[in-house]
Amino acid sequence: MSWSAPLIAGEQVFIADQDGAVHVFELAKEKKLVSREDLGVGVMIAGTPAAANGVLFIAAFNTLFAIAEGASSTPEPNDDE
Repeated sequence: MSWSAPLIAGEQVFIADQDGAVHVFELAKEKKLVSREDLGVGVMIAGTPAAANGVLFIAAFNTLFAIAEGASSTPEPNDDE
């Protein structure tokens, strides 16, 4: 079940659900699921995803996810240390 509004970005529709998953559909007349990603947050996502500057933002109860193509969840080493 989803409390968020769908986000249309480019040729895709993003819908977040109460189980902490984001469903990505192709923007088309026929329903075509492109991807279902479980963010593993353990809490529901009730807000609508937002997109800006090539980044998809998804807010959960205590976490803000910023997802971009080519990004990594592993921080890069800091050469200053």
